[in-house]
This record gives sequence, C-alpha cells and structure tokens, in this order.
Amino acid sequence: MLPLLSARVTDALEDGNGLGEVRMLGLRLAGDSGPQLAAAQLTRWLAEMPWCPGILNSPQIQWTAEGNTLTAAIDDARVSFDVADDERITKSNAIRGMRVGKGYVMTPWEGTFDGEIAAAGLRVPKSATVTWKMPAGDFVCWQGTLSDYRAGFGGRAR
Repeated sequence: MLPLLSARVTDALEDGNGLGEVRMLGLRLAGDSGPQLAAAQLTRWLAEMPWCPGILNSPQIQWTAEGNTLTAAIDDARVSFDVADDERITKSNAIRGMRVGKGYVMTPWEGTFDGEIAAAGLRVPKSATVTWKMPAGDFVCWQGTLSDYRAGFGGRAR
C-alpha cells in the first residue's frame, strides 16, 4: 500500500445480512453481500466469542460440550473451541466459506489464542492468529494483539 493512503474495510453482519467491502479514496475496490457471505460472517462472529463473552448468553446459540471442546452453532454456522485446563480458550476451528473468484469454497479455518488480559472480571485472549487451512498450505489472514480491553454491552463496535 502506498504511504499516507488508507483503506476502509467493512466486515459486517447485521440483521442476518452480510456485507464486505474495501474502499480507498472513496472508491469501492471490492465488495460482496448475500447469503453465502452472511453464513461466513456468522461463523466468524461465533469464533470471536473469546473476546465477546456476552455471546455466551445468546439464546440463538446451541452449545454442546465433549471433553475439553465446546461447540457453538447457529443454523449452519458451527465453531468448536479447545478449552485448556485453566478454562482459557486456546483454539477455534470451523469450516467457513472462503471467497474464491465469484463464489465460496468451504475451507477449514482456525484461530489460535494466546496470553490473557483481565478486565471487568473477564479474562480474554491477549493475542490471536487466524489461518485458512488450505490444501496448498496455511494462509494466515489475520493476526492481532490487544493493547487494551474494555468490556461493553450493546451499541456497535467500530
């Protein structure tokens, strides 16, 4: 990317509708919407549960437990979480629609979580890496480390 230029990325799921868009200098460079994107974003939303523990209380989510694995499901979206003995979530796994050309390919997708931040009586992961597990090899699509965490309920995250 050129210096001093920024891109605006929208990755939203609102009222069951998915929207993905990339803009630079006000011009739309890429974008998508529709039911396949909505399903992929619903899976991502479930996978973000370690940072949004309020999701645990959603009546729409069906939870199952087997050993040290918790699985969250809504409709066709399903994410499994590996839980350590100290109750930290260390990994998430899902099969998620990945945009390929003009369509979507169901692809294994994994998040790994490390460290923790304690805030407002909650423990959340300090860092995470998200990887598409593709036949040609792993593709890390996102990495991040929290510098601060404030628990909020309601409203919209920006």
